[in-house]
Amino acid sequence: MQQESPARNDVHLPANSGSLRIPLYRQNGHRVARRAGHAGCSIIFVAIVLCYLPASLFSVTQDDATHFPEVVAPGQSVTIPGKFDPTKSKTATLRIYLVGATSPIQTLTGDVTDTAITVKLPADLKPGRYYLTRTSENGIEVVEPSELRIQPKPVQLDSPHPTTAYRSPDGRFAFDIVGQNFSERAQDNQVYVSGQGPIIKSWKGASGQCEPANQPPCLSVESSDRILVSRSLTKLGAI
Repeated sequence: MQQESPARNDVHLPANSGSLRIPLYRQNGHRVARRAGHAGCSIIFVAIVLCYLPASLFSVTQDDATHFPEVVAPGQSVTIPGKFDPTKSKTATLRIYLVGATSPIQTLTGDVTDTAITVKLPADLKPGRYYLTRTSENGIEVVEPSELRIQPKPVQLDSPHPTTAYRSPDGRFAFDIVGQNFSERAQDNQVYVSGQGPIIKSWKGASGQCEPANQPPCLSVESSDRILVSRSLTKLGAI
């Protein structure tokens, strides 16, 4: 390889250009202009960029593992673990969605610490499967990796009413059941009679009609504390 040698003449720019002087060198028979110090500055600049980016990108991270309990209750507080910066904001905006839905049920506010975000679920949250999203620092809505499962409270049976039932003109019985935590969706309720098993064959829904039609007994819901069984069996045992 031919050694570099200084050219016999240098190139001088006009005075109004800042008097930049670029020396020429010969390499393999060609004149090459080299600006001293340019490569070193480029290396320093790249190193600064590479050192700076991780600090800005990873200042907030969250744990991708499942971190919610298997079953949660309405009004319970849940925790999202991770690394957060409460000096930027002491609260976080979260939204709760029903699985399969595209519109949030409610927007929540969580408390931020260095290691977690804690948020309290709505007290009126109905049984079902839900998920949370969190608004990140750059405004993007991030889906939390865990699912929230709300189970209904156990049904408590107080008593049938009336305690002594009489046949209607068609020879059947009708009675109420008083208790707590009955589902407000009629189809989610069933009545079991000792020695007979489940007796409900139809349910009264939003249409106000028993469905399937003409299949008694039919169950309707007055409230979460009372359900009505109409046109029941001709022979009724103990509930």
